[in-house]
Amino acid sequence: MLEATGLFGIAVIGDDGSLRTTHSFCSLLGIARLSHLDSLLEALPDPVARRLVAARQRPRRPGQHSLGRIRPAQPPQSLVELSWSQRSGVSALMVRDLSDQLRTAHANRRVIAAAIRSRAEDRRSIAAELHDGPVQLLAAVSLEMGLLRRSVNEEQRARLVSMERRIGESVDQLRALIASVAPAAVTLNGITPTVQEIYEEAGLGMPNSLSVELPPAIDQFSLAVLVEGIRAIAAAVPRTPQALRLETDADAAALRVGYWPGELDELRGQCGLERLTAELEALGGIVSCTDESIEMLLAGAAFDEGCAMSAYTATGTRLEGRAG
Repeated sequence: MLEATGLFGIAVIGDDGSLRTTHSFCSLLGIARLSHLDSLLEALPDPVARRLVAARQRPRRPGQHSLGRIRPAQPPQSLVELSWSQRSGVSALMVRDLSDQLRTAHANRRVIAAAIRSRAEDRRSIAAELHDGPVQLLAAVSLEMGLLRRSVNEEQRARLVSMERRIGESVDQLRALIASVAPAAVTLNGITPTVQEIYEEAGLGMPNSLSVELPPAIDQFSLAVLVEGIRAIAAAVPRTPQALRLETDADAAALRVGYWPGELDELRGQCGLERLTAELEALGGIVSCTDESIEMLLAGAAFDEGCAMSAYTATGTRLEGRAG
């Protein structure tokens, strides 16, 4: 076996599908030592296994590409990320422990959620005060002026009509302000127009493909954070994405924005990807950037049982693991 310790594990794949693994690769995935790629494919969640098969079938080019995050059956409450790596003609799999990031992300999300809820409550309170105060007062004044028009001469009536019109314009402006202070919440059905608006504001075209596969029960906060993630990426990367996907990954909601091969690598110095990564992490996400994609994972936002990890015992018997 190869030697490696800590939060990373490596498995080198031979041309015949043989595996040479580090001890940490197996332990992080919660599986017994495997000697062939086919056995590993059987243990992996179906979505991750499909991505691995597709990665092997693509023309070989250098780089590292995330295959997805997995919750192993053992140890409990852990989260790992599996990546495909192709360098110097060598194909390898890398597994990275995200458990500490997961705990940090949960803590950040609690703080951010509390702040957003507080801000939303403040905005709703301001909107209610504007509606129940100035808007109602102006409406009442306009009504009184309408009654007053009946008892004045033609010249005064014309002035009152002009004043009523200006009051009506002021009411419309206040109602627009109320709508901006407390905007309608984003829903799954409203994702497409929201994404289109974000990329138009950034001076970019709509992503070539947009896929939304999130559970209907996803919490409103998580959906709002994903939208803010899209907004941050559109502002930082001056390129129209090749694909934008919102989907589940293990027990998380995932935002994946894909670009043409090598495009992000060319822009790395210009875009400040490190600053973008910090911004996305501040939203409570676990972030991964490659030469052709940016991904943000919101742990605990959604649950997809299909991404539970299957575990192998020492005798090779398959056990179905459940997420979290």
